[in-house]
Amino acid sequence: MTVFGQPFLGQRAVEVHVKGQTANASLVASISGYEHDPYYETRTRKNLIAFHHNFSKQKFEENGNLTNPSIAWDSDGSLTIGTHDFVEGLKSDAKIFPGLILPDVYRILDGDRGAILYRVQGKQSDEFLGIKPEGRSVDYLQAEFMKFDRNSLLEDLQTTSALEIGKRQLLGQLPAASPSKDDLDHFVVDNPQTPLAFRNLARQAVTEVHENYNLGRNAINRDLVASNVTVAIQGYAQGKGPEAFADLVAHHAKSFSGLLYHDYGIVAEGRLAAVEWVWEGRHDGDYKASNGTVIPATGRQVRNRGYYFYEFGIDSGLVEKVTAVWNELSVEGQINGAPLST
Repeated sequence: MTVFGQPFLGQRAVEVHVKGQTANASLVASISGYEHDPYYETRTRKNLIAFHHNFSKQKFEENGNLTNPSIAWDSDGSLTIGTHDFVEGLKSDAKIFPGLILPDVYRILDGDRGAILYRVQGKQSDEFLGIKPEGRSVDYLQAEFMKFDRNSLLEDLQTTSALEIGKRQLLGQLPAASPSKDDLDHFVVDNPQTPLAFRNLARQAVTEVHENYNLGRNAINRDLVASNVTVAIQGYAQGKGPEAFADLVAHHAKSFSGLLYHDYGIVAEGRLAAVEWVWEGRHDGDYKASNGTVIPATGRQVRNRGYYFYEFGIDSGLVEKVTAVWNELSVEGQINGAPLST
């Protein structure tokens, strides 16, 4: 939905019980209260899909028509309130990369909550992240969690970007695919519908991941995934197998003591699930920055927001692929003295 806008933290945690388990999550689905409306799901799904199609076709005002007048949009830490400023933010993003497109990879709709993983593809024409344009393109991941109102209008939007990947692409350190508008749905992963029992088990599994980590039993998380599970961070493969998955969950643990996760959102549909999370810890170990430099411990408290998108095997019920997205530049900024992320 956006590219370089601002994230939303207005939704606080609620307790949701799934098959005897308790999950702390503000954006857990199926508590919308609109189940009586037979057209709600169809209408909401149509709007969810339309946002990135409209953006990629420069139809910013049409996206405005799909929002609640008091929409709150938080993208990478900057908050925008109201439809007018939302639309202006979209236009501002597009000026940096004319012809920018946002092809989706995962789309999940669960009650009045949605999640999308998508690619940001465009050619730079204005300064971005302090980098002057040199004709280079970007192709990096962004993730969004959405909440729709009873009229299927978007009222809350949280966006997080793998900005360090885009930055390295603009510096010529990583390659970037050229954008193509021929087929905006080319990357969308097939997501056949599954029984409610399957989706509940998926919710339970992804809820347990951070509960296990916080309780010092991260090794148990290896039992939640297939033996050949694929693990990707910011779109780049990191490895295969249960050990790679456990390493993902503990990715920042060596650099940040006392690291704890809190899940803000859990959605599941078909064979897909997504979790919006925040971790916080103290920087008291060496940290390798996105540019390769090592930053010694500063003792500063750091907070980071991110997402896991899961693909489950329909037959096995185990996780077969997980893609993680977070804003590493936010982590580096806080280490260097920026205020705690919201």
